Amino acid sequence: MTIKSYFPELSDVFKPVPSHIPQVFVPSGTVTINGTAKILPIENEEILDIFSKKRILRLITSHLTPEEKKEVVFLKIKPDPKILCYGVGISIMKLRGGHTEGGYSVIIPEERG
Repeated sequence: MTIKSYFPELSDVFKPVPSHIPQVFVPSGTVTINGTAKILPIENEEILDIFSKKRILRLITSHLTPEEKKEVVFLKIKPDPKILCYGVGISIMKLRGGHTEGGYSVIIPEERG
């Protein structure tokens, strides 16, 4: 039995793949950021200062009642300076050469942290 016999209405969708085209698995690109996070209440001075400067941020919290504000928290995330990457900006042909070819790291400069 073939797939076409099970789904005759989709017979024009299922096309054979030529055998001369190699079917090679290439993992998808990833970016891994480690760091530390703090849980901050919505009434935190730092949060209030940030939200007062941007209209879109004010709109997010403007509809909250005082009771709801007690239940809302924000995460302040400070990333570690080293970011691990795999396969981002690397050609597929290079990744096909070996899976270890795509890994690298990026350091965030101190003035940006």
